[in-house]
Amino acid sequence: PCNTSNSATSCISCIDSITTGNIMLFYNNSCYDVCPDGTYQDGIICVSCDSECKTCSGTATTCLSCEDPLLLYNNQCINSCPSDTTIQGSSQCTDCSINCLTCAT
Repeated sequence: PCNTSNSATSCISCIDSITTGNIMLFYNNSCYDVCPDGTYQDGIICVSCDSECKTCSGTATTCLSCEDPLLLYNNQCINSCPSDTTIQGSSQCTDCSINCLTCAT
C-alpha cells in the first residue's frame, strides 16, 4: 500500500485505502487503514501513545485503556483507584455516587 518507498519494506507515503477510500495512515514505515493499538491518528500519521496507555486518542497521554496492571481513571493510567472511586470491571476506576462516603462494585 505504499505510494512511495525508499526500499522494498519501507514506505515513505501511502496510497488510498481500497477498504475505506481514504488515504492510508503512515506508521513505522508501513501503511494502515486504522492506527494500530498503542497509537493515535494525527492527520495522516499514527503517533505512539504514552507507554502506560494500551490505547489512546487525540494525544499520547489521553488514554482509552491501560497496560496491565494499571487502571484507567479520567483518561489517565494509575496504580490504584482513588478513595472516592470503585473498580468497574477489572481495569477502570469509576466515581462513587455523590451521596456515598465509600462504595463497592
